[in-house]
Amino acid sequence: MSSIELTNGDAVADPEAAGAGASGSAGSLRLRHIDRTLDLLAHEIGVHHRVPDRHGEGVHEVAPALVRRAGVLLDEASQRLGGDATPEERAALADRRVRLSALAARLDPTVAPASPPPPAPRAMAGPGGIAAAPSPAPSPPPAAPLGAAVARGRTDRRTVLRGLGQGLTAVGAVLALFLAYQVWTSGIVHSRAQQLLVPSFRAAALRRAALASSASAATDDGQSGLLTSGSGSDPAPAGPTALPPPPSAGAPIAILQVPSIGIDEVVVQGAGAAQLRSGPGHDPSTSMPGEPGASAIAGARVGYGGPFRALDRVRRGADVFVTTWAGRFRYEVESVAVVRSGEPDPVRAERPWSSLVLLTSAPRFLATQRLAVVARLRTRPLTGPLATKPSALQPGPGAFGGARGGVVPLVLRSQLLVVAFFVSRRLYRRWLRWPTYLLTSPVLLALLIGVFESLGSLLPATF
Repeated sequence: MSSIELTNGDAVADPEAAGAGASGSAGSLRLRHIDRTLDLLAHEIGVHHRVPDRHGEGVHEVAPALVRRAGVLLDEASQRLGGDATPEERAALADRRVRLSALAARLDPTVAPASPPPPAPRAMAGPGGIAAAPSPAPSPPPAAPLGAAVARGRTDRRTVLRGLGQGLTAVGAVLALFLAYQVWTSGIVHSRAQQLLVPSFRAAALRRAALASSASAATDDGQSGLLTSGSGSDPAPAGPTALPPPPSAGAPIAILQVPSIGIDEVVVQGAGAAQLRSGPGHDPSTSMPGEPGASAIAGARVGYGGPFRALDRVRRGADVFVTTWAGRFRYEVESVAVVRSGEPDPVRAERPWSSLVLLTSAPRFLATQRLAVVARLRTRPLTGPLATKPSALQPGPGAFGGARGGVVPLVLRSQLLVVAFFVSRRLYRRWLRWPTYLLTSPVLLALLIGVFESLGSLLPATF
């Protein structure tokens, strides 16, 4: 056999070319060649080795060739030594094989390092001085798949990380969809409600103005209401009359206009979450717009059309118009300020003049504070019997707190959504896809909207 060139250019001589010496010399020479090959293998792994990925890439091409070459040398050495090998030579071969297995395991984690076989018992002299053949050693139990366990551990960690990443991605997608729902989809609900409130407000204003006109002796156009004045003149006081009770929650009471920032909204009675979905809401615990005292109107800034989204851009001196059944009232902005927790309430502040306070959340997407715009009434307020009596004002739900008990519906709807999702996923795999899409998509969409509604109820009404 001729010499065999290694990958790095070093030659390893064949043991037969070294001469026909004693078997011990041949074994020692072959062990030196094996050691040299293993050293080269260790060097290649140390220089070029990288952690293999699942596609088997990342290992230098020299190292696998050296693994195969070292294995061939070990097998040849075992065959040539055969039964003439001493226990020391057998132990040396076992040590080299363990080292080769360990180096191979570094290249492939699924290869388990081989454990050295137990030393063969020495031959005992039998009767007559003849050495008895050694009894075959029992085969050792299979080695524990250490490399496979390491690989499984890595796979388990990757599975956990992949599941965690998918969960976080799903949560992020749901939050992004919720924000999109609050900004755009809920705006459709708001626009539809405003379209229905405009004729409702005009009809209610006409009825109330007709009752006031028939019961009052005054004939001034200012008291005839929204549809007869329209010129911005001061509403005139009226005589005693029996007017209908104050408007119920959700009923339209006025039209709010801020020309400088483009606000033109129908105002409803009540400042809770249910009322602010339709438009700006009047706090029933304050005076009615256009009447003496402080009147407060709250509005959403992000969700449900965001009618007050540009409220922070209004400037001092800007005009604010409020049209009720009694006429059109003009206010002038006096201040724009952010009210932090613990600071005095701008609605309850004592002022020598009648005021209108517009309230919303600040900052826009956090809703941790309040933005208050205080405007001063510049026209004569509505007084006398036509004004709403303070005893008729009922305290309403706050505009800056979420709905109570909203956590339980959120949890229940979320659980229903998760169950429906997994049922739909199972149907996708077992049934026809298009019929499954047609059946499950409306259900999933309805449950998702229900979750968004429950989640939105936990936010301030002015969000």
